Amino acid sequence: MAGKRKSRQRIIAIMQYLREFGEDGQKIDIAHLQDYLQELSSNRQIIYNDLKALEELGAGIEHNKNGHYIYKPQSFSSGELMLLADVICSSSFLSAKKAEELITHIKQMTNMKGFDDLSHDIDVVLRNKTINEECIKNIECIHKAIREKKKLTFSYAKYDEAGELWYAVKTDDDYKKVFPETNVQLPLDPGERDGIHTVSPYKLIWDNSQCYLICGKKYESNDIKIFNFRADRIYGLSVLDEENDKLDMSSDFYDPEKEVLDAEKYLRSIFEMFGSKDGKLTTVNFVVSKKLKGAMIDKFGKQVNFIDYDEHHLSFMVPIQKSDIFFGWLAKFRYDDLRIVSPSKLISDFKGHLQTILDGYEKNN
Repeated sequence: MAGKRKSRQRIIAIMQYLREFGEDGQKIDIAHLQDYLQELSSNRQIIYNDLKALEELGAGIEHNKNGHYIYKPQSFSSGELMLLADVICSSSFLSAKKAEELITHIKQMTNMKGFDDLSHDIDVVLRNKTINEECIKNIECIHKAIREKKKLTFSYAKYDEAGELWYAVKTDDDYKKVFPETNVQLPLDPGERDGIHTVSPYKLIWDNSQCYLICGKKYESNDIKIFNFRADRIYGLSVLDEENDKLDMSSDFYDPEKEVLDAEKYLRSIFEMFGSKDGKLTTVNFVVSKKLKGAMIDKFGKQVNFIDYDEHHLSFMVPIQKSDIFFGWLAKFRYDDLRIVSPSKLISDFKGHLQTILDGYEKNN
């Protein structure tokens, strides 16, 4: 029994050694390993036998033609782990606590020296992290609801005039306003109860370091309007035992081939995750400088059909959702670089948007 126990201890010690010192695709240093196992009285032959046993078990060890054992873990490469760590550090929808936990898990999967600097990287982005510790649980629930085609209900947090984040909760006899940062609860005015939602979830997407739920809400007219909600602003999320409202075939964002929401089309139509008030699409004819063709492809996709407009410009048509954010995006470009050609109503609305801003500056400066 003592021999079997010692053998198990040695195998465990070898695996621990490989996690600490093994480098993917590199020869295992038998002499160094033997020194590491000195307390277990292991000679080279015993170590070779153990490595052979681990190879047969598929434990990430290979025996090459030169007689050397090579460490080939069946897991993420060091570069892939570093990429995952970078994504975690830059993801605003994760709390600082959760980001640190995930980075710790990743560190345990590699011995890369570069991971020693990750704690500093996390500290740098702490100011941009959410305070919602429910975010990972929310993502799991959303995936479950999408998979099972069930509705979700939740409270959506927003900021008050003092800049404090709060969300609404329904109690047995009334509604409360909850401030998650301090857990203070206050009475909720009737006019503020619109923050509790029941929706049909369609997609969960990651955009600009945030995670968003794309979902639909059915109104009395039976029309389904598409909304997006930040996952880190969702509180009290639960999956209902109620079937999803299936997206209507007449929807601007219906994919007839897959019979689901066309998330790519939806994302191309909005700007910084802000859609139009009615959720409707407007087909816009643009004229763009040829030097900005790449920027338009990045925004609207490779399927955009560009037509020569003049020597220096191209024209193209894309569907967008009209919003102040769209107008703000368009205002970043000089008139000769990007402009609307049609519809005339949209041009008029854009001019009105700009005039309101100019009038404000004229009046107050």
